[in-house]
Amino acid sequence: MRTDDLQPIEAHIRGDDPPPHSALVVRGGPLHTDNIAQHAARQAREFSYQSEPMYSVSVDVTSGAWTLERILSERLWSRSTFATGSVGALRKRGFLLLGTHSQPHFDVILGNGDLEAAATLLSTFGPDEANPFKRRRR
Repeated sequence: MRTDDLQPIEAHIRGDDPPPHSALVVRGGPLHTDNIAQHAARQAREFSYQSEPMYSVSVDVTSGAWTLERILSERLWSRSTFATGSVGALRKRGFLLLGTHSQPHFDVILGNGDLEAAATLLSTFGPDEANPFKRRRR
């Protein structure tokens, strides 16, 4: 894959402070290792980070006005399930969180994006939970 065909994510990184270790990382589900690896591969076909393909998955992180309830109702309203983990747990496992685009969006960098990296990421999340704010349309 030619990295000069990829969009550098650096142009989309926000300059806000990193989230605290206790902040919740939220990902819409259902969550499966193969889905995470596939998502990371799609991102790597579109974006680069530090001049390399960026294998990553999108998450939302609770911060300030972005509570879990707000994320579920405004951003993940189309998802039946979700799972959460902590920023600290992701960092402990060596994952980098990049604040990209607009709050509360982050990208979690998955190294080479393989199934092992996806499984390690998923191990930082709790079980899938039902999204009480699920609806078919906005």
